Amino acid sequence: MDVGKSSSWPPGPTVCRCCLAEGCYKDISTEYFWMGKREVYAEMLTETFDLAISYAQSAGTNSNSRLICEPCISRLRDASEFKRQVSECERMFTTLLEPGSSGQSGMAQVTLSRLGKDVKVERVKVKKEDSEDDDDDDMFAEPFGDDDDDDDADDEPLTNLATKIPKKEAEDDIFGSEDKPKPAEKRKATVKAKAVPAKKAKATVTKAKGPAAKVAKPQEKKKRDEEPLRLARSNAIAIVKYTTAYPFRLPAHEMMCVFCHHKFEDPAEFRKHMKCEHRKFNVKESLNHIRGLEIYPKVDISDLTCRVCKKDFDDIKNIAAHLRKEHSVAIISDDPGLQVFKFSSSGWSCAECQKNCPSLRVLSRHTASHYRNVVCAKCGNSYCTKRDLFTHNLKRHTKLIQCSKCKTKFETIQDRTKHCMQTKKCWKYRCHVCNERFANFLRKTRHTVEQHPETLNVFKCSSCSETFVDRIRFREHFVVAHTTKFACSFCEQRFKNKQYLKDHIAAIHTGAKDFVCDVCDKSFARKRGLVQHYWQHKEDKRFKCHMCSLQFNQKVTWKGHMRSRHPEIIDF
Repeated sequence: MDVGKSSSWPPGPTVCRCCLAEGCYKDISTEYFWMGKREVYAEMLTETFDLAISYAQSAGTNSNSRLICEPCISRLRDASEFKRQVSECERMFTTLLEPGSSGQSGMAQVTLSRLGKDVKVERVKVKKEDSEDDDDDDMFAEPFGDDDDDDDADDEPLTNLATKIPKKEAEDDIFGSEDKPKPAEKRKATVKAKAVPAKKAKATVTKAKGPAAKVAKPQEKKKRDEEPLRLARSNAIAIVKYTTAYPFRLPAHEMMCVFCHHKFEDPAEFRKHMKCEHRKFNVKESLNHIRGLEIYPKVDISDLTCRVCKKDFDDIKNIAAHLRKEHSVAIISDDPGLQVFKFSSSGWSCAECQKNCPSLRVLSRHTASHYRNVVCAKCGNSYCTKRDLFTHNLKRHTKLIQCSKCKTKFETIQDRTKHCMQTKKCWKYRCHVCNERFANFLRKTRHTVEQHPETLNVFKCSSCSETFVDRIRFREHFVVAHTTKFACSFCEQRFKNKQYLKDHIAAIHTGAKDFVCDVCDKSFARKRGLVQHYWQHKEDKRFKCHMCSLQFNQKVTWKGHMRSRHPEIIDF
């Protein structure tokens, strides 16, 4: 790709390279993953529009000349997908019109005379193929729940899934003759319409007017938006049925079998259980716990094999292409519709970007970020569930002060906070064992220690032999010892959070003092230094000596005064 002006390119403003807007940006030449697909926005612009974006190669990632905003990314994805769709349709159209395929292509034939007077239209009555993998409207509906789970449908209590199980619970024999993949039948034109005059035919094609048309447009738009998700769900059903992509749930910190609800700490034991206990299963029952089409089921592909020909694969897209080509399985689109997990003995690594995570729960939340199927129409930000999008719209695009749980409206933020603290059903934290809710995480932890001590976990580091009883200390250990997330670019020293890293760079390497007092122009390297300095310009100090009425800005100074001047009354 010709980027041009690689050395003398001026820094420029911090704006998007595609629309010159300010906002939240990504780097235009960095590799990202979205819904399991690789994205480099500069390459997408070249492939889709034949446009080469010039930027400074010498500058670092996210420099001023290499930014692109979320709305432009969303529009670029749509354009790239539309180009792929048109290319695929053109390929299929050309194939169906090859000699020898006429009469069996299943397409309507339109013949026009040179004078444009005679129009002959042959309509095709398409016969829908019977398949037990067709989507069930009740099963795959999208209820807009307000559950406050941190992850997805995996946290939903098992009792809530009882009504979602089909009445007929007969097991499907995946190796039975009626379940084997069948080649797609060719469509035939069975009904021919009579010739209609051009003027009369033109008169029948009219746009709906009045209130009915206004009501139909949102419904049509919703169906159009949901169509890719429905195709992805159909692909997911087919892949789970004909491969050893084992579906599982993650209600807490252990993998749960979707059929018998047994829990496993070791993924290898889970795969052994699935291989021995569930050779025959109802494929739709494995997806009963999923609440909406936008949430992709979790599957373990560590031991991925085709159930038909026993061939091994290491990628979900490769085995999907194999099923479509070799066994004529109805894999309709390129999206498998599954969240893939590939486990190894060396730790918890993401199957998409190979990022190392401290636990299976953290890995699950990270993996979900690669499958954000819900996009905000106003700003282009993407989210995993409709609940997350609703919360985003409530906070960013509305002026309503509303409780995100019960949808009650308030006049002030203080009123909403008071309501959330007093209303138990609106509390944020929930026990995964008894579903009792709590106002803060500390109360939930105390409840777990007192009521469910058997569920307490010892946090074992997957990369070393150390163990922890505190989740916060375990996270700090993992970030510092086994990742380079907060590593200094000058001395490679690692820190537990971003603020510690920034303070280290400013104090040790750059000496930058970006925080300036607007009263005396004194500058500081750290923000908290500036905050403490501001007390010098206030008449009332934070710490006072009640014996001699002296005032102090800092607590350490007040303590020193009390020890030296009033040692007889020291009580701290």
